[in-house]
Formats: sequence, C-alpha cells, structure tokens
Amino acid sequence: MKTNAIEVTDFRGFPAGYQYRPHTCKEFTRLLKLGSESNVLFIEARPGIGASSLCAEIFESLDSPAVLLTIEAGSRAGYSIPILLSQAIRQANLQLGISSENVAGENSVGEWHTLLMKLQRRARSARTQLYIIIDGLYQIPIEDKRYLQDVVKDVLSLGVAGIAHIITWSEDSKFPDFINFSNARRVAVPALSDNEATSFLLANGINGDEVKEIILSTACVPAKLASVVRLSQNGTLDISKIKSSLSDFYELEWATLKSKSIITENELELVFSFFIYSKRHLSIPELADYAKVNILILKKLLEKSGFVRINDTEVVSPASNTHRAFLMEKLLFNRDYVIGKFVESLLNNVASPESVQLLPSYYEELGRDSDIVAVLTPENLDSFLGETQSLAALRRRTELGFNAAISCHMEVEAYRFALQTSVVRSLELSDDNESRLAALAATDRLDEALNLALGSPTKEERLLLLAQYAKALFARGIQVDQTIADGISSLIRDVDLSADRERALAIAEKLVGPLPDQSIAIVEQASGGAKDYQDAAFTHLVLNSQKQQSTGQQVSLEKYRTRIADSDLQGFLRATEAVFGEKSADEIKGSTAGLDGRQRSFFLRLWIRSHTTDPEALDIADYALDEVARDTAYLPTAADLIDICSPLADAVDIERAKLILGRVEVQQSALLDATPTIDKYRLELEIARAKTAFCISDVDEALSDIFLRIGYLDDDGVRLECFSWMRSTLEQFSNAPESVVTCFRNLLNDSIQETTEKCLSTTAEHLDVFSGAVTALTEYSPKQAIDLVAKLNIQPRRDKGYRLFAEKLLTRRSVVPIEMALLLRALNSIVSKNIRWTATFNCLSLVAKRKPLFDISPTGLIAFGKALKIP
Repeated sequence: MKTNAIEVTDFRGFPAGYQYRPHTCKEFTRLLKLGSESNVLFIEARPGIGASSLCAEIFESLDSPAVLLTIEAGSRAGYSIPILLSQAIRQANLQLGISSENVAGENSVGEWHTLLMKLQRRARSARTQLYIIIDGLYQIPIEDKRYLQDVVKDVLSLGVAGIAHIITWSEDSKFPDFINFSNARRVAVPALSDNEATSFLLANGINGDEVKEIILSTACVPAKLASVVRLSQNGTLDISKIKSSLSDFYELEWATLKSKSIITENELELVFSFFIYSKRHLSIPELADYAKVNILILKKLLEKSGFVRINDTEVVSPASNTHRAFLMEKLLFNRDYVIGKFVESLLNNVASPESVQLLPSYYEELGRDSDIVAVLTPENLDSFLGETQSLAALRRRTELGFNAAISCHMEVEAYRFALQTSVVRSLELSDDNESRLAALAATDRLDEALNLALGSPTKEERLLLLAQYAKALFARGIQVDQTIADGISSLIRDVDLSADRERALAIAEKLVGPLPDQSIAIVEQASGGAKDYQDAAFTHLVLNSQKQQSTGQQVSLEKYRTRIADSDLQGFLRATEAVFGEKSADEIKGSTAGLDGRQRSFFLRLWIRSHTTDPEALDIADYALDEVARDTAYLPTAADLIDICSPLADAVDIERAKLILGRVEVQQSALLDATPTIDKYRLELEIARAKTAFCISDVDEALSDIFLRIGYLDDDGVRLECFSWMRSTLEQFSNAPESVVTCFRNLLNDSIQETTEKCLSTTAEHLDVFSGAVTALTEYSPKQAIDLVAKLNIQPRRDKGYRLFAEKLLTRRSVVPIEMALLLRALNSIVSKNIRWTATFNCLSLVAKRKPLFDISPTGLIAFGKALKIP
C-alpha cells in the first residue's frame, strides 16, 4: 500500500472511469514548491467541477507526507472538530507506522499537533514538505465565524514554514477576514478538455454518436458527465432532456430513482430526509429503523441510487457535497418532521452522551430556544465536557445557551450561561499550564512539556507555552528546533498581540534568549507603532537579558538596545549593566552618574546588597552617602541606609567602616517620622551589629534596648515582624558572646510564639499579617517560618504562605543542603495545583542557580523534581 493510499482518507471515491488530470496536479503542487514564500494554495471551484477528486488525485500523487481532510456541507456534524481530528489522526498514525486502533475515541488537539510535528520532522529530514489538503473549508458558513475560526486554529497550521496547504474554496464565497491570505496563491479548476471528456464517456459505455452533444450540454463539467453516465447505466438517458445546470442533472436522476423504487415515494423521501438531516452519520440499520423500511430493500435502493456512499461498516454518507446540497433543498419540507423524530428518539435517554451532544443542535435548528436552555443543565454540560474534552466546544454550548436564554427573556438562566462562558474563557487563558510546562521542562520531561504546549486550546496560549518551552530549551543549552521556531513565528502573525500588551511582553521576555528576532517582532507588533511602549518594552527585555547573563546564559543585548530611542532609558540600562555585569567600583560610579537621585541610590544599593563582602563595598557605600548629601532633592530612606550599612560589620578596613557608620547615623537622625517602623528597627539592628563588631558598644545593652522598645509597639502584626527580623539578625552578631546570643534567642522565640498566638486569635487576614514575619524568619530560622505558615487559618492562605517560604528559603544569603527537606515539605503541602506548579518551577530555577552550593547533579535535580509530586 502506498504511503498516501486514498483508502485511509474519508474521500468518497473516484467515479467509474475517472479521467485523471496529472498535468493539473503537477502544476498545482509546483506552485507550492518548498522554500517559496507562499505555502497556501486556494483552489477556487464551482460546484461539480471535480475539486474533491482533484484533491484526492493530488494526495495520491505525492511522495511527501500528506493528510487529506474532507468537510461536508449542511451540518455542523460534518465539520465538527472531533470528526476532522479523527481523519487527521488516523492518517498521521498510519503514515508514522503507529497502530490506529481506537484513536477515534481519544481525539484531541494536542494529539494531532504532536503527530503533525512528527510528520513535519519526517518531511524535513527527507528535504521535502508536509502537505495538508482540506477539501470543502467553504462549506462552513461565513456567518458561523466562531466555528470556522476553531477549525482553522485547531486543525490547520497556516503560515508555518515547511507545511503546504491546499484548500478548496467556492468561487462565490468570500474569504474570512481573520485568516491572512497575503501570501496565498489562488487557482481555478478548469473543466475537462474535449478529449478528456470524450475518453471518460467512451470508457463508461456512452455511444460515440452521442458524445459530441453531451459535451456541448455538460460543458465538460465532471459531475455532469458522471451524472450522464449514471443515467445511461440506468437506461434513462434522454439527451433531449439534458439542461445546463447541475441540479437539472440530479433532478433527472432523482426522477429515475423514484420511478424504479420498490418503496413508496413518501418512504423514499423520508429515507433520504433522515439521512441528509441527521447530525451524525447513520448506518443502514439505523436509517431503516427511522424510516420503517426493510433493511435489505433499503440497502439495494441506496447502492443503486448514485446519491450516497456506503462504507464497509454500512455507514451512509453523501456521494458528494453537491449531492448533499441538492437533497437538502429538495427535501426541505421534511426537515422539521425528521429532526423532531431525532429529538423524540434522543429524549428516551436524555442523559446519554449522544443526547447531550446532539439535542442542543437539533433544538437550535428548530428554533426551540426554551428547550435549549432546559437541556443545557450544569450536569449535561459537565457530561459534554467529559465526552469531548474540549473547552472550545463547551464554550460554544454555553454561548448557545446564553443567546437562547436572552431570546426567551430568561434573565436568571442568561446570567448562569454568561457566568459559565466567563469561567470557560478564563480556563482557556489560564496560566496554570505555563507553570506546569515550566516544571516539566525543569525536570527533563521535555516531550511532555512540548505535548502540553501543542495541545493548548487557543493560539494565544499555544504561543505563550511554546515560548516557555523555547526558554526551557535555551536554559539547558539546547537549540530550538526550526519547526518550533517556525510555529512560533506563524502564531506571532496570527495572534492579536496588541489586544493584551502585558501578555505580549511576557511572551517576548521568554524568547529573549532562544529567539531574539521573534521577541522583537512581538514587541513591534504589540506596540502598534507607539514608540513610548517600544522603548519601555525593549528596556524591560534588556533588563531581562542582563538577568540571564548574570546566571551564566549568554544573551545578545545589542539588538534590543539599538531599538531604544529615549536617552534617559539608555543611561538607566548602562547602570543596570554595571550592576549585573560585575563591574568595578569606578565603573559603577561612572554608570550611575547620569541618573537622578532615586535611581542612583537604587543601583548603588543593589550593587552593595550583592557584594557585601567585596573589598570595594566600603568605597561604594561611602560614595552612596556622598551622592545622598549632594542631591538635596532626594532624602534617603531607612531601606537605603540598611543596604549601605550592611557591609560595615564584615569590613577589613575598620577605621574607614567606623567613619561611614558615623555618617549613616547622621542620616538616621534626619529620617522622617513617617519612616516605616519595621525599616526603622531593621536599621537600628544593622547599626548595632556594626557597633558591636567594632566594640563601640555593648551587645547586650544594644539588643536589650531594641527588644524592649519593640515589645511596647501597639500593632501586633508589626511587633511580630520586628521580633522576627531581630531573631534573624541575631545570628549575624558573629562576635557576640554565645551566652548573650542564646539568651536573646530564647527571649525572641518566646515573644514570637506569644505574638503569633495573639495574631491568630484576633486577625482574620493571617497571610497579610504574617508574610513579613515568614520572610524574616526564613533567613535564619526556617523551621520557625514553616511552622508559622502551617498555622494560617485557611488553605488558600497556607498555599501562598508555603510558596513564599519556599522561594525566600532559596534566595537567602546562605543555604544548607539539610534544609531541602523543609523545602520539599513546603511545596508538597500546597493544595492548589496552580500555586504548586508556579512555586515548583520557581524553586527548581532557584535550586539550579544555587547548584554549586547544593552539589546537586542533573540526576539529583530530576529526583528532586519527582519528589515535588509533579503529575
């Protein structure tokens, strides 16, 4: 069997004596030559011209991997996502040598996209391209825009390099505005030549004397020629009755069918009405049961009718879309009756999966809005989601219910459907998968991560997750596959990035390292030409790049810098580069010289905070105080002074450190009364630590004074946080007598316990009160911190508290391996999946950065990830 054997598709089959058109096929595929700018070919065809057969012929002639999908007219059942996915997945599995048993019941967008990626890689390795041929996309009505969008989004990959699309389109149908056809080619299917039509007619037993007149009457349109052949084979061909329109040919066939039928005309019309208006394909036994006709008689009738196709399992479908269109118009008078019968049958078991899936659609066609509302119960919607596993399909149902409820003036039900639609939309855009993908990638489960990205329900989320996947590969030193890069580029073109600039920037940020050109394209597209936004966005991306460079990842910054027009932002970036780039003290001073007081203070403090033991830290601290004195427009805060003071206690040049300490105290006395209490006491603790290190004051006396004044604070939450910071800072009084440290350690532990119990009994918003204390205690007493989190009053607050603890634990100045058990305890105590994914990924990233301290091998890191209960 050939790789692309037509038997694996849903194509209805070539008519007897089909006249092949190899030259036309070759010309059409030539237009989609690999590497050309255009990778979409629209075959514009009028009814009966043979576009479907031509697509099948092209499919058979290809040596490349290809998928042929058929969309039927007249009913959403014919172009539903599950049916198209079933076709696509079955063919992809067969071409990849994978067993296709039971795939129809497990169809998912993610499964299809995974197979699509494999087919594309196979094509790329053979230096060819993958073809997706979709016959009848125009059968989806333009007014059904939402459904058409979902088909294009979930099944096709328009614009992806290496995937060529051949799409049949009606001559009379306009193109939908949400698909970019700028690079698409358009061709028209010609009728057969006189010689081709003559060969076809003679091969099918037509008298040679009649050929010339038939050619004139049919204009060599393949469907008309095939109809003439069927009329001839039935012995009812009368050339004098042949007219020009295709429906006239079918009318003659319909009259022949009625005249030779062994059932009544009413029974015949009912048989075809049940067949044509069903929203699923019926088998011959089912059709016989609905129409109350003998099965054997019905089978014989259908086989000779020329209007249907019967497969090996006796499932009936239209011979072609033109046959379907003819029958629907011919039997319109029976539509409401047969749909009513379908509804009556389904109501016998209203909770069945089939009823849940089909009843709302039948009611919609009948205009029975109140019944739509009645059948779309929360239980049925839940069942529907379980069957389809599609949020997009569920959203369409809730939107249908909302419109029906509005039409019936059912305000309460309309509110219910509006709320359900809102929930579904939020799930479609949920960032839960982003955290999950990041965690999977961090634990070396890259295939699962890619499948998760490809299976996302919307293009927007697919772009976000593929960007996250690319970022994960980059972090591991793996180059992004060209197929993934092409897919991301295609999605950037398709998604309206300007609608949510914040989300667009988040995606661009992930691509800074792996795909900088795509990252820039996102910003430029999202900006809509606004230079202020571009400047701010590119500045953000430069900062992100600097951050990645500081962790050892090589990221190019020049592409982003050159796109920033604002000179102030350029100066800001020079200062950040000095901080992140491990510059010398002189370089830090020069880089921050052009900034205003607040920005200069920020960058100097940031450098000091990261270099407390650096020999040049005192020089920068002294310079920072000089700048504070020089700039009268900016008054330093306690937070500024805490950072400036932090390297003093560990300084080697004690005399210079003492001078700086004196200057800090002068600035301390000038602090405003509005200084936050917690910052004020943290500064006092830093000054006390430096003084005791220089033996300027007695450690016992200094700590006692601070402890007593904290104890008199009125606000329990502030007092708890101040005690917690004092408890953490106590461990840094390295030269204090052990007896003094032990005494205050016990005092503070008791005070923290007592204040905690008081806060628990008097405050409802526990996390708000305890977050500062958790942050402080995590520094040097993580066991106390995690025990404090466990006491929070409700699970959501405990989840957030555990996440806070875990992330703070891994950002401390020092970390000991034994505390990994506390980290695992915190992460595995998180109940919310979304919070757990986010916390897990953040912590895995932090663990990887601290790897030299933990001495965790790649294998150990994977084991650590598995211990975090990543499903």
